[in-house]
Amino acid sequence: MSEHDHLWNNMPIEERERLMPYEMANHALHLKQVRAVLVRGHKKTLAELDDWIKNIERDLAKLN
Repeated sequence: MSEHDHLWNNMPIEERERLMPYEMANHALHLKQVRAVLVRGHKKTLAELDDWIKNIERDLAKLN
């Protein structure tokens, strides 16, 4: 548990029910942002791997 969990847990149930849609929407937004970062990082990693492969293939071609 985080140091701020008590702020949610000490709320009356009616307040929690009222705010739950906001919490869920906020969580979904956060997950979308994290996903975008991961996709960007994945694309960068794939590009680096492609460069390594091209370099190896280029060096192999020089040997033939």
